[in-house]
Amino acid sequence: MTNPTFQPSHRKPLFDALTDLAKEMKCYGPQKGSPALPSSPSGTLSLNKILRIQMMFADVERMRLTLELGANPKYRDKVRHYSPLQVAHAYAKLYGDNQMIDLLKEYGATVAPKKNRNKKS
Repeated sequence: MTNPTFQPSHRKPLFDALTDLAKEMKCYGPQKGSPALPSSPSGTLSLNKILRIQMMFADVERMRLTLELGANPKYRDKVRHYSPLQVAHAYAKLYGDNQMIDLLKEYGATVAPKKNRNKKS
């Protein structure tokens, strides 16, 4: 069962918040339009990618199951470099719902220091 306060129309503000987070972290890349669902060369999704999709729909119950099955709560997206906890914080900032944050912390997610991926030395 999904979060009753979450509507599909809420995805755009969430993605906008994630884009702002990417800019703050100085992660630039192909971010135009709505992000596509993750895919892999084999055509299958890893538990980590399934967790990401469940987060997009604020499906806390299924997130718990995916974490129980072995999804990594510290996994970072290889394209945008977001951790699940960063996504959960963006959602909580928009909707005032901390369920995803609490769940991820319960499974070991921690706040990692921000990395400047485009830093020139």
